[in-house]
Amino acid sequence: RFSTTAENLGRSTSRSAAGLGCRLKVFIGAHDRIAPPRTGRAIAESTRRGAIRIIEDAGHVDLPKACASHLARDLRTDMAASPQEAG
Repeated sequence: RFSTTAENLGRSTSRSAAGLGCRLKVFIGAHDRIAPPRTGRAIAESTRRGAIRIIEDAGHVDLPKACASHLARDLRTDMAASPQEAG
């Protein structure tokens, strides 16, 4: 059995993310077939401060535009909750 691009991406990125000491939020499109939600979940779970946000109406190509408002809202919320970590 050959592994898919998504499986390889998830493994290599999860290894990199595991060493992070900062918070990590993974944005992933619910309809992404290149990096599907299970891949994003594995990346988020590989670090002790990871979280995932699945953007319901997005795939791989349209994810940056689709998640812009979610990212802005999450940044405002996170910075208000933890101002000492913002800088």
